[in-house]
Amino acid sequence: MENAELQKMISHRGFKVLSNTAELTGSFMGFSVWSDTVISALEINKEAVNLSDYGLNSIIIPQGALVYFAEHEIITSITLASGTIYLLKTK
Repeated sequence: MENAELQKMISHRGFKVLSNTAELTGSFMGFSVWSDTVISALEINKEAVNLSDYGLNSIIIPQGALVYFAEHEIITSITLASGTIYLLKTK
C-alpha cells in the first residue's frame, strides 16, 4: 500500500492510537506501527485468534510496518505488550 493511499484512507475513515497495554476494542482493518510493537492478544471478527496463525506470536513488529488483513477479517480487539500503533477504522 502506497503512503499516499494510506493517508487518503486515514483521512476518510479515521484512526485510533494504541500506546499502552490496555485492550482496545472497535472495528479496524489494519494498523501502522509507530514504534517497535509486540502484540499480546488479538480478536478477529470477535473471536480470539492464535497469534502464530498470523505470524505475530512473540515477535517484534518493527516501526514503519503496515499490517492489514483480508477485507472480511476485522480487528475487533487488540492488546499490546509494548509499542505504539495507529489502527485504521473500518467506518
